Amino acid sequence: IIEYPKNDVKYSAIVNVDVLSDHIDLDRSKYLPYLQDTLLNPSEVWLSYEQHLGTGVVKLRQRVIKVFDIGDKRLFMLAVFQSEGGCMEAWTVIPTSDVKYINKQRVGQLIYSC
Repeated sequence: IIEYPKNDVKYSAIVNVDVLSDHIDLDRSKYLPYLQDTLLNPSEVWLSYEQHLGTGVVKLRQRVIKVFDIGDKRLFMLAVFQSEGGCMEAWTVIPTSDVKYINKQRVGQLIYSC
């Protein structure tokens, strides 16, 4: 369970290895060392209700974005959580340097920004 207080926002989430392993391909696993800092020190946290494309089920989703400057390159880490059994459970982690992709992920209500 990841929990931190930032200003007026208290953020709790479960990082379940079984769920993450179902949604992360091996190529992304090398970025997992960035996950802890992404969750504990995010740049932004967004909340939105979204409908799953396959099942049609609507769930609360939370997107946590962290920006890392690595040498001459900027890396964005996107951690996506969804509501499961009353908790926010880590669903997938996406590393990218594509600013347009990250901007498309900024949907719903911005609940935290540093």
